[in-house]
Amino acid sequence: MDNFKKVVFYSHINSGNHGCEAIVKSTYDILSLENNENYYWSTDVELDKKCGVEQIGKLVKINEINGFKPFMSLPYRILRRLGIDKDGAWKYKFARHLSLLDENTLALSTGGDIYCYPESDWLTYLNREARKRGAVTVLWGCSIDEEWLTEEVIADLHNYSLITVRESITLETLHKAGIKDNVRLFPDPAFKLPKKELDIFPWSKMGKIVGINLSRHVVKNEKILKLFVEFLEYIIKDTPYSVILIPHVFWESENDVNVLRQIYDEISNKEKLYIVEREYTCNEFKYIISKCNIFMGARTHSVIAAYSSCVPAFAFSYSKKSRGIAKDIFGKEDGYVAKIDENTQIHDLVHIFDHLSKRELEIKNHLIEFIPQYTSQIDEEKGVIEELRKKDLEGRIRNNE
Repeated sequence: MDNFKKVVFYSHINSGNHGCEAIVKSTYDILSLENNENYYWSTDVELDKKCGVEQIGKLVKINEINGFKPFMSLPYRILRRLGIDKDGAWKYKFARHLSLLDENTLALSTGGDIYCYPESDWLTYLNREARKRGAVTVLWGCSIDEEWLTEEVIADLHNYSLITVRESITLETLHKAGIKDNVRLFPDPAFKLPKKELDIFPWSKMGKIVGINLSRHVVKNEKILKLFVEFLEYIIKDTPYSVILIPHVFWESENDVNVLRQIYDEISNKEKLYIVEREYTCNEFKYIISKCNIFMGARTHSVIAAYSSCVPAFAFSYSKKSRGIAKDIFGKEDGYVAKIDENTQIHDLVHIFDHLSKRELEIKNHLIEFIPQYTSQIDEEKGVIEELRKKDLEGRIRNNE
């Protein structure tokens, strides 16, 4: 990407969510960024160092705003709360780093569904500030639900130089909202993530393996927790499969290990039950997932790790991102995605498992055939960005004439 001096990943957050880590590492390779100055804005620099992000660029410490900390942020946040300056908190949080965003910068907003949360207007603020300073801004590999498309968000999305969406349902949603000219469809960058071998289990002795990833977004209460305990007891007792519980997000507020450990402790027969509790890199987690015969996951990027390793997978999520990716890969959502809630019964989970296990070879063969040509589309993204830069430079020349 020689036509940009700098590439700034300003919404990376940190690698505690290993989907975020997978996106930035894959993007580094997809866009051939080895000759650029790459900056990753991080709220946990030490963790990003451990995960190897420092090897592909410079980590920029972004202070988190939480509770009464930092104290100096309170006046800015009060102005925001009172409606006097809605960008007050963001001005405080990012003021020291805006100088990185200039006319030689490719500013990448990564994070997938990052617009689908309350107070996502920090993204609007940074997009506006980056554009004001002449940077080319790209919303990279996103999914967006219709409910979040307020007038302000729609205006913000129009202001990006380019939006790449990772599944067709979001593409249809944005087109319906009138956002068309700056939108392209490409698979999630993490489909390109390489694996790194990890020898933590006696793989050869485990027989067939089902990998399970769960989060607090799925296991919302004791009833659903008990449901999964019963389900895993069924797999261990009545099927030939071993079970590995695999976390994918380690953020303090929503650490997958907390949920998985609760389930692990509830199961009395642990003969074929394994759990990953230590934090590894996204490459290593992908290797663990690739060793499974089938996979069932709550976190989208854990499921992407399975798909891209040609492991038959099911998403315990009914979000647009999970539905859209499944639809694009299999031609339908049914049988590959489901919402888990208080109405879900044990027979529903058994049915999902049976669908995967009985059609394991058929699904695997489909992925082996489909995934290479599907992910080859990602290779086109570098050219799209380079063409974007070319038009940007030509436009500046015309404006200066």
